[in-house]
Amino acid sequence: ERFELFINTWEMCNAYSVFSKKDNSMAACALPNGTDRRNAMLSAIRQYCSPKEQETIDTILNLFCVMDNYELFNS
Repeated sequence: ERFELFINTWEMCNAYSVFSKKDNSMAACALPNGTDRRNAMLSAIRQYCSPKEQETIDTILNLFCVMDNYELFNS
């Protein structure tokens, strides 16, 4: 129980330190018009992920690309 409390406190401190830095804010919300927000948001958080999570994000980004191309060719 004490170890769980320690882990939760540590995670909360890490999250606070990441979000309290000015340069680590969610910049995807302030993107210029015409920018694909879903790709920008996933790309922004990718650097904070583990290698396995980065691979998952890459797969999702590739899927979005395929879906966009499909829509482009069918319109």
